[in-house]
Amino acid sequence: DRELVDKVLADMSYEYFVCEAILCPGVFDMLYQKYVRKELTDKVCRLALLKFWSENIQKGMEVPEDAAREFIQELLNDEVYFPFYTCLVDMVPELHYIKNSVFVEYRTQPNSQVYMHFAFDDASFGDSRTGGEESQPEQSIDYECYEIREMKEMYEGIHVSMFQLFHGETIQYYITESFFENGEVQERVTQSGTLAGRSEADPGSLAPERQQYNTEDRFDILNDILLSISLHDEATAQQLTEDYIYQDFCVRELFKVL
Repeated sequence: DRELVDKVLADMSYEYFVCEAILCPGVFDMLYQKYVRKELTDKVCRLALLKFWSENIQKGMEVPEDAAREFIQELLNDEVYFPFYTCLVDMVPELHYIKNSVFVEYRTQPNSQVYMHFAFDDASFGDSRTGGEESQPEQSIDYECYEIREMKEMYEGIHVSMFQLFHGETIQYYITESFFENGEVQERVTQSGTLAGRSEADPGSLAPERQQYNTEDRFDILNDILLSISLHDEATAQQLTEDYIYQDFCVRELFKVL
């Protein structure tokens, strides 16, 4: 009964993607065969298949690039993005702009109102908490200095925010959710933590190709300039600065606004 099989596959895809259930890999083989037959139309099935590929690509799994690109392009057209996209950057050129991004994902009931309150860290924040810790913000923090952003619901209660952070930059944040209680809407703090630039955790992460000044883009160059300065490597910082100026000049001269 093909209709029954399709319904079961859709339900299992939902359990995997939204509820983070563990599924047999054979389920994803069946989903891909549906795609080959041009029958994979359910959005949650495509999301589940894409997430499964992203989780296993580092383990040597062969991922069909055409299918991955098709799924990603459809999602990006709807401005839908998830943290696992970063595992597929090398395969999908359209994801190049998010490769250095830091994501916050928050899961709750569908159709909930979720807000992220965030502020760039400075001397006024005495201690730094580890990113992702679910602890309440310190009472001494001035909440008025926080910016507020509504976290977009990407799919069925999964809310995501994305930030671009350089080396040394950190963001203190807490998340609030609206609840209906005692006949009125109340807002509660449900999660908090710290985000750090991608090089923050490993000051020695300047890759060999970076040390040879063969940077990929201007974001990488700026990030590595900051990293070199923090390591007191003035020669590298100087060379990287020259690389940045040269690349910026080339971009402005070669790519004109039409």
